[in-house]
Amino acid sequence: GTHQVLEQLQRISGGAKFNPIPLPTPEDAAAVLREGDVVWLETPRNPDCHVADVAAYADAARELGGVRVVVDSTFAPPPLQRAL
Repeated sequence: GTHQVLEQLQRISGGAKFNPIPLPTPEDAAAVLREGDVVWLETPRNPDCHVADVAAYADAARELGGVRVVVDSTFAPPPLQRAL
């Protein structure tokens, strides 16, 4: 679902780029992320239920500057996940 929405937005945006990459660890984020990038976290991840360390990704984004973190927590709303 999210992948398809982002591809559609890229087609109609007039210049936005969508380039999915494997999610780096928060420690490796600086090596692959640049200003203007968005880290899209699905947590818990479907289908394996991996829970991302949202706070660590938010910290890494803050350190890099200009990187946004978006959290899709469809299966665990904020009161249950308590991400931050």
